[in-house]
Amino acid sequence: MNQISFGEKMFADIPPIVNASESHMALLFLLDVSGSMAAPVPGTNKEAIRELSDAINRFKQSVCKDSRTKDILDVAIITFADRGNYKVYQEFLPIEYLKPVELELEGTTYICEPLELALDMVSDRSRFYRRTGAEPYKPWVVIMTDGLAMDSSSEISRVAEKVNDMVAAEKVAVWSL
Repeated sequence: MNQISFGEKMFADIPPIVNASESHMALLFLLDVSGSMAAPVPGTNKEAIRELSDAINRFKQSVCKDSRTKDILDVAIITFADRGNYKVYQEFLPIEYLKPVELELEGTTYICEPLELALDMVSDRSRFYRRTGAEPYKPWVVIMTDGLAMDSSSEISRVAEKVNDMVAAEKVAVWSL
């Protein structure tokens, strides 16, 4: 069993993988928490950051209603804002153990470093599945942002090339919303 820390509280009862005899899928949410996410969502009274938190929580509830998907989907979350200010909000774990998401606003929008970390994390998770005897499905990285990245054009080009290479090699699917 893994020992996962949520703040100061430790949970030793979270399995590293559920049903290792099944194929598994890693899903990593790369979430923008920059200051522009304070803007209200059109047609609602909610800030974009609250709507995003609620959407991830609804996603978990919906997926957990399907026992097959619940047993094969592992989720991680990285938040990003200012350069160097990104966080692994949630390491990979079975989706049913995902803690409630309550995102907080920070800074501006720099995405290159956290996107590279996301690619590394899904690759590592796929290797983990193989070591445990579970065949991995192609992992997904889902980017949710409302802003224009502040990274330099050379950084963006370099990371875009890495993403394109991994997508072309069918090592990952990347979705940007």
